[in-house]
Amino acid sequence: MIYHVNTLLFINASAVSGTVCIFQTLQGEQLKNTHSIAWLTKEVESTTEVQFGWALDYGFVGAPDAQLEPGSVVTDCSFLPARPGSEVTYSCAGGACEFSDLRGGPPGSLTIRQDATVSPTTGAVGIGMALNPTILTPALPNVIATFYLPCDYWIVFGRFEEGEVLDVADLSNRAEIDFTKGGNSMQAKLNRDFTWTIKPAIAT
Repeated sequence: MIYHVNTLLFINASAVSGTVCIFQTLQGEQLKNTHSIAWLTKEVESTTEVQFGWALDYGFVGAPDAQLEPGSVVTDCSFLPARPGSEVTYSCAGGACEFSDLRGGPPGSLTIRQDATVSPTTGAVGIGMALNPTILTPALPNVIATFYLPCDYWIVFGRFEEGEVLDVADLSNRAEIDFTKGGNSMQAKLNRDFTWTIKPAIAT
């Protein structure tokens, strides 16, 4: 379900090699106890650049084995593609967790209705994009989790692993990427002093 494509050029003008990480956060006051996930990552040498590109194809994520502690890595997720304005049921009957009954939901959102078979020990549920999880919350029985879209994009540089649970408050080096200012194509430059220069990408 592709709507359009965002691109981001990352320029590492610093003297340090590391991992560039893109992650997302919910806008405004929404669900409590949500966790941003290291969504897209790439290893980058000093004074080099890398390009990211992704389609805005949203989906529901089930992660029955996830431990939502900062630094832990979420693996073995299920991903159910869905348009904004969709709702789904999440069940864990017989020890197997799955989504079912994809249907219309509140406009501009993705909603997960967890039934009574879900246990507090069955990991996490949430949303994702381009087949990777972006934001997760603990799975709980008889709880409805609604995620209002769109989400905000952020970039950070350091040492990260794709799928890692982030403690966003501790990411002092993060910078927001506002695609409304760049026509879906942005550039993020990490300067030598570890400040950021964020601007629309230059057309070539």
